[in-house]
Amino acid sequence: MYCIVSGSVRLSVSREDGRETVFLLFGPNDCFGVSSLVDGEPRPQTARALTPVELGVLEADEFRRLRAEHPSFNDALLRLAFRQMREVSTHLADAKLSSVDARVAARIIELTPMSSVAGPEHLKVRLPQSEIASMVGASRQSVNKALQSFQRNGWVTLQHTNIIVHDLAALVRISSRS
Repeated sequence: MYCIVSGSVRLSVSREDGRETVFLLFGPNDCFGVSSLVDGEPRPQTARALTPVELGVLEADEFRRLRAEHPSFNDALLRLAFRQMREVSTHLADAKLSSVDARVAARIIELTPMSSVAGPEHLKVRLPQSEIASMVGASRQSVNKALQSFQRNGWVTLQHTNIIVHDLAALVRISSRS
């Protein structure tokens, strides 16, 4: 089991044909890698650092000992599993019911707490458009179209793999639309 001390990590699943989908994004204090410790099956997703990451690692023997000796640890594992399941369910519903613009805005909002503050007036999200496309279940071209629209409206500035957010409130409004 891994606990993020600093940085951000994404969990994704890739297919043999190269297609990939991103399930969850994790930041400081988030844990992942629990399912394999519980059920003994191979890890279903691939974890990839989005930024430099510092991890705490809980080895399998210690994990089993904590579960056996501390019922509160099992309760915490259940809360963790259900929180992550809710996040995946929300992303699945968004992929089926929300517009690409709304999904892109929501992911930018989600990434801003993991981003470095570039100044008091804006936040910087460092992520290629292809990565955002994988996260929102859309083509890179569709994501680019949404980001270009956001830029024309003055909500963001696009600089290579950086998205500088100027108007987070506007993105929140867009993300709540279908």
